[in-house]
Amino acid sequence: MRTFLFIIALAVYTGPALAGGTEAAAKFYDEGNWKAAIAEYSVLAQTEDPGAEVLARLATSYLYSGDKKSAARAARSALKRAPGRRTEVVAAMVAAARSKRKIKKLQGLLDKYGPSPDLLNALGLAFLKHDDFDRSRGYFEEATRLDPADHMPIFFMGQMLELEHRFDDAIPMYKRALALNPRFAPAVNNLGYSYKERHYYSYAIPMYRLAISIVPDNAGSHYNLGNALSHKDMIKEALSAYQRAVDLSPKFAKAHYNLGRSYIKLGDLQRGLAELRLYLKYWSRALRAVDAPEKLTVKEEIETLEELIEEDRARRMEQAGGKG
Repeated sequence: MRTFLFIIALAVYTGPALAGGTEAAAKFYDEGNWKAAIAEYSVLAQTEDPGAEVLARLATSYLYSGDKKSAARAARSALKRAPGRRTEVVAAMVAAARSKRKIKKLQGLLDKYGPSPDLLNALGLAFLKHDDFDRSRGYFEEATRLDPADHMPIFFMGQMLELEHRFDDAIPMYKRALALNPRFAPAVNNLGYSYKERHYYSYAIPMYRLAISIVPDNAGSHYNLGNALSHKDMIKEALSAYQRAVDLSPKFAKAHYNLGRSYIKLGDLQRGLAELRLYLKYWSRALRAVDAPEKLTVKEEIETLEELIEEDRARRMEQAGGKG
């Protein structure tokens, strides 16, 4: 089962200076804590003149949190309230993330304004989202040349290497990004994932814990931690991590499945059965097609558990009757 990634939580660097906003908002944004950033920037956006940067960061935070509809709405509002280069780039970036045909708009802005880190990163991200790795890599490499202190294009290149299953190459790329921004949670999380895929579980676990310390309410990091702990046969600790993941994201199907398997390993068949049923309830059609368990379908596992529970109940009743 593939680990949940921060792949929906990619970010585009918007420059070192925050024109308006608050220190807290900037901190959350720089850490990749999109939920908290959205909360801060939403308040700021309600002021009379929040400025282009605040409006742009609100739209991008929505996008990287995975809420494309809200991102599109915020981007349109930003372009209307603060028209200019900054909001043009963000609006085009959001559109390109939703449709490959919209990438032409970003390319047009590159011709209009010339190369800059934010535009190059936006183009690289657009091609990355549509699996055009060669073009994506070229834009990120150019962005790095323009601004060597920017961690984002390096992080994006780590993402590409990870998607290509080149984990040994992704690891040093994430380390380079973290050398520039040590508290960027998506890079911390993905470094942990690359370690985990190379079976370096003892390295993966502290990375996930660090990511959680930066963004405590990200269900994906708790789920990832559970996977690494499970590989180390630390089942009780893994169960706690999976439980926290479903507490934060009740419809997180894979976390319910792994939570259920953890209960079963610990001998609690009833709770295991309940979690597997929740897994079936929240399992999307897409997941059914590409991510089904290899040995047994979930329905077969449920049937087996039900039989075991019934056999145990009958045995207990028989033992109780014998004693009487």
